[in-house]
Amino acid sequence: MSSGGEMDVVVIGGGPGGYTAAERVAQLDGKVTLVEKDLLGGNCLNRGCIPAVALLRGAQVFMLAKAASQFGVKTGDVSLDYEGLIRRKNDMVGSLVAGTERRMTSAGVNVVKGRANLGGPNVVEVVRRDGGLQTLKAKSIIVASGSTPMKPDVTVSGKNVLLMAEEALSLRRLPESMAIVGCDYVGVQLACVFSLLGTDVKVFESGRRLLPEEDEEIATLLQEILLSYGAETYTEATAKVITDLGPEKMLTYVRRGETHEVRVEEVVVSSGRRPNTEGIGLEKAGIVVNGSGGIVVDGHMRTNVPNVYGIGDAVGRFMLAHVAMAEGVVAAENAMGRDQEMDYRAVPRCIFTLPEAACAGLTEVQAKEEGRNVRVSRVPLMLNGYAHLMGQTEGLIKIVSDASYGEILGVQILGPQAGDLIHEAVLGMRLEATAEDLAKAIHVHPSYGEAMKDAAWRLYRPLF
Repeated sequence: MSSGGEMDVVVIGGGPGGYTAAERVAQLDGKVTLVEKDLLGGNCLNRGCIPAVALLRGAQVFMLAKAASQFGVKTGDVSLDYEGLIRRKNDMVGSLVAGTERRMTSAGVNVVKGRANLGGPNVVEVVRRDGGLQTLKAKSIIVASGSTPMKPDVTVSGKNVLLMAEEALSLRRLPESMAIVGCDYVGVQLACVFSLLGTDVKVFESGRRLLPEEDEEIATLLQEILLSYGAETYTEATAKVITDLGPEKMLTYVRRGETHEVRVEEVVVSSGRRPNTEGIGLEKAGIVVNGSGGIVVDGHMRTNVPNVYGIGDAVGRFMLAHVAMAEGVVAAENAMGRDQEMDYRAVPRCIFTLPEAACAGLTEVQAKEEGRNVRVSRVPLMLNGYAHLMGQTEGLIKIVSDASYGEILGVQILGPQAGDLIHEAVLGMRLEATAEDLAKAIHVHPSYGEAMKDAAWRLYRPLF
């Protein structure tokens, strides 16, 4: 068993939150070790949003190539090279993982490959990949152990009957048909990608509508767009049994009291994730977790043990890579003696579909439930000149504001580059900007961003 000198910080988990925290400690001249059992980058880079977006980009190019004649471009027959698409996805992921490794080396972060367990509030025990044991001692520990997919409440008959969402991103052959059980962000993204690639997709959601936590108007429009791609959606439909029929799988589901069956080539489950906090020694350090398994932390990302911090999916507050990164910076700075606190007022959320959906702040319903006097404006992208030039007019920008003071409470976007456009709203909400501030800010013409200005202008000076 080997051990080194005491670290300032040991970070458990090399996902977005973990590697960001480790890098920030190093930037503050701290001695830091990052422990990762698998590949740097965590679920997001290796099995989540990065490979999903890589596939989405391929589907987008495929769709654009088929529509090239509309832009005066002759291409001839267009066909999909699915193997090439997967190969590019794998190359992109591999390149980004290697880039993250170089980034840690350049920052001066010591990376240990192995499985970490807390041996106490200042001790991390590592079973290295080479079989060796290593004990790391640190003044502070940051737990960034991520999350794992939740198993669905469904009866499975047979082996290899269902795929978890992350496995669907690495299918070697494009299936002719697919059932997606669960329509969270990931489920919607998979439905979009595979339907655009030509798979017959059926989506089953037990709730009343897709994306129940997001704005209903945005969710409804997105459902209509998926339908235009050929994806069928069944709401209020609960999966009960998945049966292996050899080359096919049979999904038995109940919808509005009636039992139905559907046969497909693949069944994919996207039923959320849970904090990966079991079996890592939290109890040895006396760290408290909540009923969902998430590490309980305060606004400084501290656990009930002052020198131990929790961030990212391990906390379970917002299971988003960019939130984990922000929490990682806060935890790292506090571990190094600074006084920083997380600000969750304007957390952006993006669904990587085609077009994208992005939101920040409160929806109209949520704002009213808080008792706010609300005013709302909507600008369909059909009214945006740039959208017509790009041939992408589906979607809208919606702003929710306080009627009394004009403060921007929330923004919802469905349209191209929504994940980039939402940052203007995030900054505005963080700075407590009003609709007037947004309306008077000069925006590039022509651009999608003009739709944001137009929506704000309707609030500042309504167009009746």
